[in-house]
Amino acid sequence: MLAASGAGPGRREAFLARFLAEIESPDRLALDRLLPGAVAALAALAARGDRLVLLSLRRDPAAFAGQVARLRIAERFARVDAGRTSADDRVAKRRLIEAAGVGGPAAVVGDTEADMGAARALGLAAVGVTTGLRNRRVLLAAGADAVVDRTARVPAALDGVRAHDL
Repeated sequence: MLAASGAGPGRREAFLARFLAEIESPDRLALDRLLPGAVAALAALAARGDRLVLLSLRRDPAAFAGQVARLRIAERFARVDAGRTSADDRVAKRRLIEAAGVGGPAAVVGDTEADMGAARALGLAAVGVTTGLRNRRVLLAAGADAVVDRTARVPAALDGVRAHDL
């Protein structure tokens, strides 16, 4: 979008640096809320015995863990982790998944190309959720097996990809 705006490379870099600093600042993180249906979807997945891990490419793992605790969902996950170990987001997400001990049969649920790309690289099913900045087309192009528009639909989407791919 920045390239299409005509902003030169120097302006794009400056914008990106400011955006990343702002989006992860404590005052911005305090504005985050759970999406409708998120707690019910997590409960449904846990009730059927799924092991849940929450992995993010946020740059500050302690701030991310604090945010998850503030949202009162930390206890729903076997592991909560964040960080970047590569400039390539797909590689960084793949490394987080590997470090969490996730293996088949399993699935990655996410809202970015990095999530879908990491799932594909690891041979895992991928479910895209259009609650972030990416739309259905982008997530499908990135390798999603299924895409949903609400977190409440994640359990059914996982059932669908498991029936066909796992």
